[in-house]
Amino acid sequence: WRGFVMRLFHGSDVPVRIVDLGRALMFKDFGPGFYLSADIKQAEAFARYKADRPRSTTHTAVVSVFEFDESHLIDGRLRVKRFKGYSAEWIDFIHTYRTSSDTDYDVVIGPIANDDVRTSFAQYEMGEMTREELLDALKFKRVTYQYCFKTETAVSLLKWVQ
Repeated sequence: WRGFVMRLFHGSDVPVRIVDLGRALMFKDFGPGFYLSADIKQAEAFARYKADRPRSTTHTAVVSVFEFDESHLIDGRLRVKRFKGYSAEWIDFIHTYRTSSDTDYDVVIGPIANDDVRTSFAQYEMGEMTREELLDALKFKRVTYQYCFKTETAVSLLKWVQ
C-alpha cells in the first residue's frame, strides 16, 4: 500500500540529486538536516537567496524536486515531529535545535522562521521580547512549512525527480 506521494522542493544554487547529510549545517531551525518545502515559491525564493550570496560559485537559482510517500510519516518507520503552527513548543524546539546536532527525530515538519519571522525571533532570543509577545506577533504572519530530513533513514525515502 502506498500513501499520498507528495512533491517537495529544495532551493539552492546547485542542483541536488543525491542528498549528503555531511553537508548539513548547524544553526538551522531544526538543526542539521536536508530542508525542503511543499511550497515551490518558498523553494524558489530560497534558491534566489542562495544564488545571490557573494560566496555562491554558480550564482544560479536551482530548485531540485523530490517525491516522498507521506505514509512513511505515520507507518512507524520514522520518528516524526510535526508542528501544526507557531506555538511555545515550536519556539523552544528551534531555540534548542539551532545549536544541537541531536537526531531525536528522522523528520521534523513545521513553520519556517523565515525573514518575515526571523527579526521577531531574534528579539526573543536576545531577551527583548517574551515568548508570549513573540507568539502574539506571529499570529499575523503567513505560515510556510518546512520539512527537515535529519537521518539517512529519512533521506533514503526521498526520490529525486528533477
